Amino acid sequence: MKPTTPKTLLEWIYLKEAGGFDDYVPGYGSIPKGTQRQLFDPKKMLPPRGAFKHLPPEASNPKRFTAENFFLVETEDEEGEGLFLINTKDFLNVLAKNNGALTPSKPFEYAAGYASGQRLGGSAVGKCGGAFSVGFSTGNPRYPGAGYACYAFLSKKYGALTSDREHHTSNAAKKTWARIEQDPEWERVPLDNFIGTYSTLGDEDTDLEWYDIRDSWPNRKIKGRARPATPDPSDDCKLPAEDKYGIDNKLGTADAWRYTGSSLDPTPLLAKGQEVIASVSEEHALNPKRLRNDLEKQSWPFFQDLYKGITG
Repeated sequence: MKPTTPKTLLEWIYLKEAGGFDDYVPGYGSIPKGTQRQLFDPKKMLPPRGAFKHLPPEASNPKRFTAENFFLVETEDEEGEGLFLINTKDFLNVLAKNNGALTPSKPFEYAAGYASGQRLGGSAVGKCGGAFSVGFSTGNPRYPGAGYACYAFLSKKYGALTSDREHHTSNAAKKTWARIEQDPEWERVPLDNFIGTYSTLGDEDTDLEWYDIRDSWPNRKIKGRARPATPDPSDDCKLPAEDKYGIDNKLGTADAWRYTGSSLDPTPLLAKGQEVIASVSEEHALNPKRLRNDLEKQSWPFFQDLYKGITG
């Protein structure tokens, strides 16, 4: 027994909140416990991989994430800055259902994607060409392509992106980086990759191990080199590994990448976010600043609920 639409599956998932975990399933009637557990993970209340394969092919096109149906909210915390992608219609439905409140609904009901990170440069990892390191990213399976779109939005706002240079990158994020590396809408910004302890002047470091990394995960070719590819230390960037054998396991991408396409622009979606928040605040007699802050805070539980790996 499989769901015919994402809406049906989501309605069922959230019955758990109302105590209907083993009872009625919209569109199906009474369902035995075993069948339910086959369709989603009850611990996370999320659908399993492949649950939305019945969606039409165009649903996975990231270029559909425009201000017509979505909006963006900027986020900021001790981990860095980011963008929270939200489906407008689902967001409005949640507020209507909860009389102007976000709770007790889950972010999964209206959020499409989230990505955040921080600017690199002048730290122990090297200047990395001033790239923006993606530390956290995820996408809602209801909206295939949302995670990828968030990378493009981040790049348009913060410039060239690279993967986390201090922590392990998940295989799911590696797949996204591999897609970016092969997409003509992304421009490569080469980095000089090394392992070791970096000082303020790259040319004074004699204990660093430099590496040449080519092709995309999982078919990367990694070779050591005697010296950096360029004499300019501004593109030096530390690898999140202790030795050569840990590079492929931990690294997301060896270079920085700048989105040069025109179809994924965060500017109109950010403007749409301000418009939506102002409109619903007036409709439900809410404080727009407080609503925006509450919405921003939902990005982290959304990430924790959906993310299957470690970092971006």
